[in-house]
Amino acid sequence: SAWLGALAYGIMKLFGPITGLFVMRFNNRAALMLGCFLCSVSTLVSSFIVSMEVLYVTYSVMYGIGASLVINCVMVLANSYFDKHLGFATGLVCSGSSIGALVLAPLSHFIIQTFGWRMAFRFFSATFVCVGFLNCCVKPIKRKRKGDYEQDKNNTIENEMSFEAKVSKRPSLFRNRAFILWVIGTAFGMFGYLVPFVHLVSYGVTNGIPVSKCTYFVMVLSGATTIGRLVSGRIVQKGYLNSLHFIQLCMIVIGVLFMILPTITSFAGLLPFIAFLGLVDGCYVVLLPMVTCSLVDYNDAILAWGMLAGTCSLSVTIGPPAAGALFDIYGNYNIAFHAAGAPVICGALILFFIPW
Repeated sequence: SAWLGALAYGIMKLFGPITGLFVMRFNNRAALMLGCFLCSVSTLVSSFIVSMEVLYVTYSVMYGIGASLVINCVMVLANSYFDKHLGFATGLVCSGSSIGALVLAPLSHFIIQTFGWRMAFRFFSATFVCVGFLNCCVKPIKRKRKGDYEQDKNNTIENEMSFEAKVSKRPSLFRNRAFILWVIGTAFGMFGYLVPFVHLVSYGVTNGIPVSKCTYFVMVLSGATTIGRLVSGRIVQKGYLNSLHFIQLCMIVIGVLFMILPTITSFAGLLPFIAFLGLVDGCYVVLLPMVTCSLVDYNDAILAWGMLAGTCSLSVTIGPPAAGALFDIYGNYNIAFHAAGAPVICGALILFFIPW
Protein backbone atom coordinates (compact mmCIF):
# COMPACT_ATOMS: atom_id res chain seq x y z
CA SER A 1 0.00 0.00 0.00
CA ALA A 2 2.97 2.32 0.55
CA TRP A 3 3.56 2.27 -3.20
CA LEU A 4 0.19 3.97 -3.77
CA GLY A 5 1.47 7.25 -2.35
CA ALA A 6 4.99 6.83 -3.71
CA LEU A 7 3.69 6.26 -7.25
CA ALA A 8 1.32 9.23 -6.98
CA TYR A 9 4.21 11.47 -5.89
CA GLY A 10 6.43 10.17 -8.70
CA ILE A 11 3.72 10.79 -11.32
CA MET A 12 3.15 14.27 -9.90
CA LYS A 13 6.80 15.10 -10.61
CA LEU A 14 7.01 13.16 -13.87
CA PHE A 15 4.09 15.06 -15.44
CA GLY A 16 5.76 18.41 -14.72
CA PRO A 17 6.74 19.06 -18.36
CA ILE A 18 3.19 18.25 -19.52
CA THR A 19 1.84 20.70 -16.94
CA GLY A 20 4.16 23.35 -18.35
CA LEU A 21 2.92 22.76 -21.89
CA PHE A 22 -0.70 22.80 -20.70
CA VAL A 23 -0.25 26.18 -19.01
CA MET A 24 1.48 27.57 -22.10
CA ARG A 25 -1.41 26.36 -24.26
CA PHE A 26 -4.16 27.62 -21.94
CA ASN A 27 -3.44 29.45 -18.64
CA ASN A 28 -2.80 28.99 -14.92
CA ARG A 29 -6.46 29.05 -13.95
CA ALA A 30 -7.39 26.28 -16.39
CA ALA A 31 -4.56 24.08 -15.08
CA LEU A 32 -5.50 24.67 -11.44
CA MET A 33 -9.19 23.98 -11.97
CA LEU A 34 -8.58 20.82 -14.02
CA GLY A 35 -6.09 19.61 -11.41
CA CYS A 36 -8.56 20.13 -8.56
CA PHE A 37 -11.26 18.34 -10.56
CA LEU A 38 -9.03 15.31 -11.16
CA CYS A 39 -7.97 15.18 -7.49
CA SER A 40 -11.59 15.45 -6.34
CA VAL A 41 -12.79 12.69 -8.68
CA SER A 42 -9.78 10.54 -7.77
CA THR A 43 -10.36 10.64 -4.01
CA LEU A 44 -14.13 10.22 -4.38
CA VAL A 45 -13.91 7.21 -6.71
CA SER A 46 -11.07 5.64 -4.70
CA SER A 47 -13.21 5.72 -1.55
CA PHE A 48 -15.49 3.08 -3.13
CA ILE A 49 -12.74 0.83 -4.54
CA VAL A 50 -11.92 -2.49 -2.84
CA SER A 51 -9.20 -3.72 -5.22
CA MET A 52 -5.63 -2.58 -4.67
CA GLU A 53 -4.86 -2.94 -8.38
CA VAL A 54 -7.67 -0.55 -9.31
CA LEU A 55 -6.48 1.96 -6.70
CA TYR A 56 -3.20 2.27 -8.59
CA VAL A 57 -5.25 3.75 -11.45
CA THR A 58 -7.94 5.71 -9.59
CA TYR A 59 -5.60 7.10 -6.95
CA SER A 60 -1.92 6.86 -7.91
CA VAL A 61 -2.29 7.80 -11.59
CA MET A 62 -5.33 10.10 -11.55
CA TYR A 63 -4.42 11.89 -8.32
CA GLY A 64 -0.77 12.17 -9.40
CA ILE A 65 -1.74 13.89 -12.66
CA GLY A 66 -4.18 16.22 -10.89
CA ALA A 67 -1.64 17.11 -8.21
CA SER A 68 0.95 17.77 -10.92
CA LEU A 69 -1.33 20.33 -12.56
CA VAL A 70 -1.94 22.07 -9.24
CA ILE A 71 1.41 21.96 -7.45
CA ASN A 72 3.76 22.52 -10.39
CA CYS A 73 1.60 25.44 -11.51
CA VAL A 74 1.39 26.99 -8.03
CA MET A 75 5.16 26.85 -7.47
CA VAL A 76 5.81 29.47 -10.18
CA LEU A 77 2.45 31.26 -10.00
CA ALA A 78 3.82 34.27 -8.11
CA ASN A 79 6.30 34.84 -10.94
CA SER A 80 3.38 35.93 -13.15
CA TYR A 81 2.08 38.56 -10.76
CA PHE A 82 5.03 40.04 -8.85
CA ASP A 83 8.35 41.71 -9.60
CA LYS A 84 9.37 43.81 -6.61
CA HIS A 85 7.88 41.54 -3.95
CA LEU A 86 8.45 38.24 -5.76
CA GLY A 87 10.54 36.75 -2.95
CA PHE A 88 7.98 37.37 -0.23
CA ALA A 89 5.08 36.35 -2.50
CA THR A 90 6.79 33.05 -3.32
CA GLY A 91 7.40 32.48 0.38
CA LEU A 92 3.73 33.03 1.14
CA VAL A 93 2.65 30.64 -1.61
CA CYS A 94 5.08 27.93 -0.53
CA SER A 95 4.13 28.29 3.14
CA GLY A 96 0.59 27.17 2.30
CA SER A 97 1.58 23.49 2.14
CA SER A 98 3.38 23.55 5.50
CA ILE A 99 0.49 25.38 7.18
CA GLY A 100 -1.84 22.83 5.62
CA ALA A 101 0.26 20.02 7.09
CA LEU A 102 -0.12 21.55 10.56
CA VAL A 103 -3.91 21.69 10.23
CA LEU A 104 -4.73 18.66 8.11
CA ALA A 105 -2.43 16.13 9.80
CA PRO A 106 -4.38 16.01 13.09
CA LEU A 107 -7.70 16.55 11.28
CA SER A 108 -7.18 13.65 8.87
CA HIS A 109 -6.01 11.44 11.76
CA PHE A 110 -9.22 12.25 13.64
CA ILE A 111 -11.44 11.55 10.61
CA ILE A 112 -9.70 8.24 9.86
CA GLN A 113 -9.89 7.09 13.48
CA THR A 114 -13.54 8.13 13.82
CA PHE A 115 -15.08 7.41 10.42
CA GLY A 116 -12.47 5.37 8.51
CA TRP A 117 -10.23 6.11 5.55
CA ARG A 118 -13.07 5.95 3.02
CA MET A 119 -14.92 8.83 4.66
CA ALA A 120 -11.62 10.70 4.91
CA PHE A 121 -11.19 10.38 1.14
CA ARG A 122 -14.72 11.72 0.59
CA PHE A 123 -13.99 14.64 2.90
CA PHE A 124 -10.87 15.53 0.92
CA SER A 125 -12.83 15.17 -2.31
CA ALA A 126 -15.14 17.92 -1.08
CA THR A 127 -12.21 20.12 -0.07
CA PHE A 128 -10.78 19.88 -3.60
CA VAL A 129 -14.10 21.15 -4.94
CA CYS A 130 -13.84 24.16 -2.61
CA VAL A 131 -10.27 24.81 -3.71
CA GLY A 132 -11.42 24.59 -7.32
CA PHE A 133 -13.86 27.45 -6.72
CA LEU A 134 -11.06 29.49 -5.13
CA ASN A 135 -9.03 29.02 -8.29
CA CYS A 136 -11.66 31.05 -10.14
CA CYS A 137 -10.04 34.07 -8.46
CA VAL A 138 -6.78 33.43 -10.31
CA LYS A 139 -7.04 35.98 -13.10
CA PRO A 140 -4.96 35.16 -16.18
CA ILE A 141 -2.88 38.23 -17.01
CA LYS A 142 -0.30 39.17 -19.57
CA ARG A 143 2.29 41.40 -17.97
CA LYS A 144 5.18 43.10 -19.69
CA ARG A 145 8.60 42.87 -18.15
CA LYS A 146 11.45 45.27 -18.64
CA GLY A 147 12.58 45.17 -22.26
CA ASP A 148 9.37 43.60 -23.56
CA TYR A 149 8.13 46.80 -25.23
CA GLU A 150 10.84 46.63 -27.86
CA GLN A 151 9.50 43.23 -28.88
CA ASP A 152 5.87 44.26 -29.42
CA LYS A 153 6.06 43.77 -33.16
CA ASN A 154 7.50 40.27 -32.83
CA ASN A 155 4.98 39.39 -30.12
CA THR A 156 2.09 40.47 -32.35
CA ILE A 157 3.31 38.16 -35.10
CA GLU A 158 3.83 35.32 -32.60
CA ASN A 159 0.31 35.70 -31.22
CA GLU A 160 -1.04 34.93 -34.69
CA MET A 161 0.90 31.67 -34.82
CA SER A 162 -0.48 28.32 -33.71
CA PHE A 163 0.51 26.88 -30.34
CA GLU A 164 2.63 24.18 -32.03
CA ALA A 165 4.47 26.82 -34.05
CA LYS A 166 5.15 28.88 -30.93
CA VAL A 167 6.66 25.91 -29.11
CA SER A 168 8.81 24.85 -32.06
CA LYS A 169 9.95 28.47 -32.58
CA ARG A 170 11.06 28.82 -28.96
CA PRO A 171 14.67 27.73 -28.35
CA SER A 172 15.12 24.57 -26.32
CA LEU A 173 15.68 25.06 -22.61
CA PHE A 174 18.33 22.39 -22.77
CA ARG A 175 20.48 24.68 -24.88
CA ASN A 176 20.67 26.90 -21.82
CA ARG A 177 23.92 25.85 -20.12
CA ALA A 178 23.01 27.43 -16.79
CA PHE A 179 19.65 25.67 -16.76
CA ILE A 180 21.22 22.30 -17.64
CA LEU A 181 23.67 22.58 -14.74
CA TRP A 182 20.84 23.69 -12.44
CA VAL A 183 18.76 20.64 -13.37
CA ILE A 184 21.70 18.25 -12.94
CA GLY A 185 22.70 19.68 -9.55
CA THR A 186 19.13 19.75 -8.24
CA ALA A 187 18.32 16.23 -9.47
CA PHE A 188 21.52 14.93 -7.90
CA GLY A 189 20.63 16.52 -4.57
CA MET A 190 17.09 15.15 -4.68
CA PHE A 191 18.40 11.59 -4.39
CA GLY A 192 18.93 12.16 -0.68
CA TYR A 193 16.75 15.17 0.05
CA LEU A 194 13.54 13.37 1.08
CA VAL A 195 15.17 10.46 2.93
CA PRO A 196 15.32 11.83 6.52
CA PHE A 197 11.89 13.47 6.21
CA VAL A 198 10.25 10.21 5.12
CA HIS A 199 12.02 8.10 7.76
CA LEU A 200 11.98 10.65 10.59
CA VAL A 201 9.24 9.02 12.68
CA SER A 202 10.65 5.56 12.07
CA TYR A 203 14.09 6.79 13.17
CA GLY A 204 12.64 8.07 16.44
CA VAL A 205 10.87 4.76 17.09
CA THR A 206 14.07 2.77 16.49
CA ASN A 207 15.72 4.90 19.18
CA GLY A 208 13.05 4.02 21.73
CA ILE A 209 10.93 7.16 21.41
CA PRO A 210 7.16 6.44 21.61
CA VAL A 211 5.15 6.95 18.42
CA SER A 212 2.94 9.47 20.23
CA LYS A 213 6.00 11.66 20.82
CA CYS A 214 7.39 11.13 17.32
CA THR A 215 4.30 12.78 15.85
CA TYR A 216 5.55 16.04 17.39
CA PHE A 217 8.49 15.86 14.98
CA VAL A 218 6.15 16.44 12.03
CA MET A 219 4.42 19.36 13.76
CA VAL A 220 7.73 21.02 14.70
CA LEU A 221 9.08 20.46 11.19
CA SER A 222 5.96 21.96 9.59
CA GLY A 223 6.02 25.00 11.86
CA ALA A 224 9.73 25.64 11.36
CA THR A 225 9.60 25.24 7.58
CA THR A 226 6.71 27.72 7.44
CA ILE A 227 8.85 30.32 9.20
CA GLY A 228 11.79 29.50 6.93
CA ARG A 229 9.69 29.95 3.80
CA LEU A 230 8.47 33.37 4.89
CA VAL A 231 11.86 34.59 6.09
CA SER A 232 13.85 33.41 3.05
CA GLY A 233 11.62 35.35 0.68
CA ARG A 234 12.36 38.52 2.62
CA ILE A 235 16.11 37.82 2.66
CA VAL A 236 16.25 37.45 -1.12
CA GLN A 237 13.94 40.42 -1.65
CA LYS A 238 16.17 42.70 0.45
CA GLY A 239 19.23 41.57 -1.48
CA TYR A 240 21.15 40.31 1.53
CA LEU A 241 22.17 37.14 -0.32
CA ASN A 242 22.41 36.08 -3.94
CA SER A 243 19.62 33.54 -4.52
CA LEU A 244 21.88 30.95 -6.17
CA HIS A 245 24.53 31.18 -3.44
CA PHE A 246 21.77 31.13 -0.82
CA ILE A 247 20.34 27.85 -2.12
CA GLN A 248 23.84 26.35 -2.32
CA LEU A 249 24.37 27.28 1.32
CA CYS A 250 21.04 25.68 2.22
CA MET A 251 21.92 22.47 0.39
CA ILE A 252 25.30 22.18 2.08
CA VAL A 253 23.78 22.80 5.52
CA ILE A 254 20.99 20.28 4.85
CA GLY A 255 23.51 17.66 3.72
CA VAL A 256 25.66 18.18 6.81
CA LEU A 257 22.60 17.99 9.08
CA PHE A 258 21.58 14.70 7.48
CA MET A 259 25.01 13.27 8.30
CA ILE A 260 24.87 14.56 11.88
CA LEU A 261 21.39 13.15 12.49
CA PRO A 262 22.53 9.58 13.44
CA THR A 263 24.46 11.02 16.40
CA ILE A 264 21.27 12.48 17.93
CA THR A 265 19.06 9.82 19.49
CA SER A 266 17.11 11.52 22.30
CA PHE A 267 13.74 13.24 22.03
CA ALA A 268 15.12 16.39 23.69
CA GLY A 269 17.95 16.55 21.17
CA LEU A 270 15.86 15.77 18.10
CA LEU A 271 13.28 18.52 18.65
CA PRO A 272 15.67 21.52 18.29
CA PHE A 273 17.56 19.68 15.55
CA ILE A 274 14.36 19.20 13.54
CA ALA A 275 13.35 22.82 14.14
CA PHE A 276 16.65 24.06 12.68
CA LEU A 277 16.42 21.59 9.79
CA GLY A 278 12.89 22.85 9.09
CA LEU A 279 14.07 26.46 8.93
CA VAL A 280 16.78 25.65 6.39
CA ASP A 281 14.44 23.39 4.43
CA GLY A 282 11.89 26.20 4.24
CA CYS A 283 14.49 28.46 2.66
CA TYR A 284 15.44 25.74 0.18
CA VAL A 285 11.85 25.11 -0.94
CA VAL A 286 11.22 28.81 -1.66
CA LEU A 287 14.50 29.27 -3.52
CA LEU A 288 13.90 26.33 -5.88
CA PRO A 289 11.27 28.07 -8.06
CA MET A 290 12.93 31.47 -7.69
CA VAL A 291 16.29 30.31 -9.03
CA THR A 292 14.61 28.26 -11.76
CA CYS A 293 12.68 31.29 -13.01
CA SER A 294 15.77 33.51 -12.85
CA LEU A 295 17.76 31.23 -15.17
CA VAL A 296 15.26 31.20 -18.05
CA ASP A 297 13.12 33.61 -20.03
CA TYR A 298 9.98 34.84 -18.26
CA ASN A 299 7.69 33.08 -20.76
CA ASP A 300 9.51 29.77 -20.23
CA ALA A 301 9.26 29.77 -16.42
CA ILE A 302 6.43 27.23 -16.06
CA LEU A 303 7.94 24.92 -18.69
CA ALA A 304 11.36 25.14 -17.01
CA TRP A 305 9.88 24.27 -13.62
CA GLY A 306 7.98 21.37 -15.17
CA MET A 307 11.13 20.01 -16.78
CA LEU A 308 13.00 20.32 -13.49
CA ALA A 309 10.23 18.46 -11.66
CA GLY A 310 10.09 15.77 -14.33
CA THR A 311 13.86 15.24 -14.22
CA CYS A 312 13.81 15.00 -10.43
CA SER A 313 10.94 12.49 -10.41
CA LEU A 314 13.29 9.52 -10.58
CA SER A 315 15.52 10.89 -7.81
CA VAL A 316 12.74 11.56 -5.30
CA THR A 317 11.11 8.19 -6.05
CA ILE A 318 14.27 6.10 -5.64
CA GLY A 319 15.84 7.86 -2.63
CA PRO A 320 13.51 6.90 0.27
CA PRO A 321 13.09 3.21 -0.74
CA ALA A 322 16.86 2.92 -1.17
CA ALA A 323 17.35 4.28 2.35
CA GLY A 324 14.80 1.76 3.62
CA ALA A 325 16.77 -1.03 1.94
CA LEU A 326 19.97 0.17 3.65
CA PHE A 327 18.15 0.12 6.98
CA ASP A 328 17.04 -3.47 6.35
CA ILE A 329 20.63 -4.49 5.56
CA TYR A 330 22.45 -2.74 8.43
CA GLY A 331 19.67 -2.56 11.03
CA ASN A 332 20.10 1.20 11.61
CA TYR A 333 19.90 4.50 9.77
CA ASN A 334 23.58 5.48 10.08
CA ILE A 335 24.58 4.51 6.54
CA ALA A 336 21.24 5.61 5.09
CA PHE A 337 21.45 9.15 6.46
CA HIS A 338 25.11 9.54 5.52
CA ALA A 339 24.28 8.32 2.03
CA ALA A 340 21.41 10.85 1.92
CA GLY A 341 23.61 13.79 2.88
CA ALA A 342 26.37 13.14 0.35
CA PRO A 343 24.37 13.71 -2.88
CA VAL A 344 22.79 16.89 -1.47
CA ILE A 345 26.25 18.36 -0.84
CA CYS A 346 27.51 17.17 -4.23
CA GLY A 347 24.50 18.78 -5.88
CA ALA A 348 25.41 22.10 -4.25
CA LEU A 349 28.98 21.81 -5.54
CA ILE A 350 27.75 21.20 -9.11
CA LEU A 351 25.90 24.53 -8.96
CA PHE A 352 29.23 26.37 -8.65
CA PHE A 353 29.69 25.81 -12.40
CA ILE A 354 26.61 27.89 -13.22
CA PRO A 355 27.64 31.21 -14.82
CA TRP A 356 25.90 33.76 -12.59
